[in-house]
Amino acid sequence: MKIVRGTVDGHSADMYICVGFVPDEIFLRVYDSSNYETALWHRNASESATGFYGFWQDADDEQTALTATDGITIYEGGDRITTSSEAYKWADGSGDTSADKKGDITSFTVTTSASYQGKFNTALDSSKTNAVALGSIVTIDGKEYKITALTDTGESDDEVTLDRLPNQNNVMEITHITGPYTHIAVPANFITPAGFCVQTGILNTDADWIFFTATKY
Repeated sequence: MKIVRGTVDGHSADMYICVGFVPDEIFLRVYDSSNYETALWHRNASESATGFYGFWQDADDEQTALTATDGITIYEGGDRITTSSEAYKWADGSGDTSADKKGDITSFTVTTSASYQGKFNTALDSSKTNAVALGSIVTIDGKEYKITALTDTGESDDEVTLDRLPNQNNVMEITHITGPYTHIAVPANFITPAGFCVQTGILNTDADWIFFTATKY
């Protein structure tokens, strides 16, 4: 069995999520800034046209059969990317990309312990692909923390808010920072792995957070 879990940014166009295999089952949870909604697709759900493209359950628990234009389909990969595009996503760190976004950041200092706030030793490099943002994971003194709020570039007091308070050493070492999403745009000159396509529309609109689990039995 193979399982890949991850997050992507909604694109408002058909989006190919490359996980390295054609899944047998896909579960999506989509957050549109106010509601969580879900979709389920199974490769063997083919007794009728209903079910080919998955089922959608909205925030009011109403269920809808998805269609060829707004549902989920398999993607066998093999496309050579000539220009990097948000239409094709793969795991951050694949190919010649680096999943580490910390740049010159080496340390974190707590500035307001009651609200889990602090600062980096230097400003974030906003030019990095999939740069550090809300949802990024920071490894501080060997433990992982999630950024829950980020103001400006992070080098001044209280500009970085974490999900909990780190051990309060004077200066704590940062060894790794991820981007906010596990899967990012495939760079130019790479061939895409297999995966699945999320059609634009119900499941996939701009700025949605999409959480997925793809399973191969």
